[in-house]
Amino acid sequence: MTPRDRHLMDPAVLRANYERAERAREQARREGRPVSTRGETVYVTDRPPSDRPGMALETVRRIVIAALVVTTLVHLTGGFVVAGLVADDRPARIGLEVMASVTGVLTVVSALLVFRYDLRSRAALWLPLGLVPGLLGLWLTLQ
Repeated sequence: MTPRDRHLMDPAVLRANYERAERAREQARREGRPVSTRGETVYVTDRPPSDRPGMALETVRRIVIAALVVTTLVHLTGGFVVAGLVADDRPARIGLEVMASVTGVLTVVSALLVFRYDLRSRAALWLPLGLVPGLLGLWLTLQ
């Protein structure tokens, strides 16, 4: 039997990490390097703080939300296209491809709204992009 691997929250591991962090903090102070602490975690940096500004948290949040929304809706749109290709009834096939087109347009609209674009501006030129999956599926269905 092999000994159980120690978990990160194991008290022995936590104590060892804390002691290692304390040694690193003392070493950095002796060498005159900057030390920043957050809670019990110690970050020792060898370089001075950067003058370059980082990305705003709000911008990162919008990018992440847009990526999640677009990924989810693109999968839904693709599901409608595939369902339209394998459906037996011709009107159902066409209806599913129309649903794919509508969902595609809603995907583009939702991405634009996450970034707070005005849909009456040039951003509206992206709306026909949402029709592409449905039109492609309709073309494949009618072949």
